[in-house]
Amino acid sequence: MRRFWVVLFVAMFGMLGPAPLAAAETLAPKVEALMQLKVLSYDRARKEDKPVLAVIARTSDDKQSESMRDAFTKLADKLTLNSHKITVVAITYDAKDFKQQLADKHVTILYSTESVVDDAVSIGKVAADAHIPTLSNNRKAVTAAFPVGVIAIDSKPKILINVKAAKAVGMDLDPKLLALSELIR
Repeated sequence: MRRFWVVLFVAMFGMLGPAPLAAAETLAPKVEALMQLKVLSYDRARKEDKPVLAVIARTSDDKQSESMRDAFTKLADKLTLNSHKITVVAITYDAKDFKQQLADKHVTILYSTESVVDDAVSIGKVAADAHIPTLSNNRKAVTAAFPVGVIAIDSKPKILINVKAAKAVGMDLDPKLLALSELIR
């Protein structure tokens, strides 16, 4: 299994060729979801028994939300996060009851779609208060408030780590991952 991840990272960072892309400057959902989960596996502070990943969007019929939820769900059937099966759920963002939605669904990881990027700061604050790492594929959201991002730069995946936000949610990221990432301070 370790060899699989090494080969994946080598391929993702262009040593074996460019990563497959869906639309211009976005990663294929399966590739992005796999990289997001791999980044979380480098969090030495992760200890939950039942990881619950929520995909949050402005509306329930958001196309990016559907494709990312499908990608995470397919991966959750095959992979574990620190030896634990991942449950994937959907949340339609409503600022009034967002905190309660996270609690009701026992969310331990949050993936934010493009549709809620303008609310990144408020989402990030609620997530940080609940010690929930938030993932995105949007540089603006990661720069503003989210700990982890996987984005496309020059047709290749790039990991972004917002160091302050990662610490705020209690993440302890392996130095090997930090060396591969663009750090936002």
